[in-house]
Amino acid sequence: MGITPIHNFLTRFGFGQSNLLDLNGESNGLLPSNEWKKAKYKEPWYPGDSVNVGIGQGFMVATPVQIASATSALASKGHYFYPRMARTIGEQAATFENGLGDEHDIVLKDQRNWGRMIDAMRKVVTDSHGTARRLQGTEYDIAGKTGTGQVFSLQEDQEYDADALEKRLHDHALFIGFAPAKNPKISVFAIFENGGSSSKPADLTKALFDAYLYNDYPERYDYLKGNNNVR
Repeated sequence: MGITPIHNFLTRFGFGQSNLLDLNGESNGLLPSNEWKKAKYKEPWYPGDSVNVGIGQGFMVATPVQIASATSALASKGHYFYPRMARTIGEQAATFENGLGDEHDIVLKDQRNWGRMIDAMRKVVTDSHGTARRLQGTEYDIAGKTGTGQVFSLQEDQEYDADALEKRLHDHALFIGFAPAKNPKISVFAIFENGGSSSKPADLTKALFDAYLYNDYPERYDYLKGNNNVR
């Protein structure tokens, strides 16, 4: 593909730019391009650079808010909502701190690819070999994707051995998801720092889904139950 179509496409999902309209200090992350590398390193863009960016590594940097927003755009089949801070969330609608904000639609050459991706993410949970199959058996469909974030770069001849590393160097465990998969109401990005292959991000995401969709909070948050302004 080369970096140019990758860069142009991911820009539409909010990567490489600040997306919070009512908070200061958000990182832009980094969505590299051929021009960026020439300016930064005085080097051309190599095919191997595109391979790394294609799996979210190499020069690319994404924030949790960007990943959650991109997941929401996928869940809604191309409708990108800029994230906003909510003052209250009632039974019918949310009251935002500073208006409704901007939004835009992402149109694919083949719109059927939205459904294909959503089906693939559902199988992460529903398939017997899915990496988040522990979430099976819920009363609603979950679409998700597990992931791993490396804390440091391995050398060419180096193998990752968690047992030989300090805890602070262990991989991060990640999970993105939205629910219900066929009629999405909420999307979540969860990270368990230095969690390795832990399932905790998926479990946390499920707890958030339950709280938002069914007002079903863990016991330590029971004081929120019955409060229509907090969900």
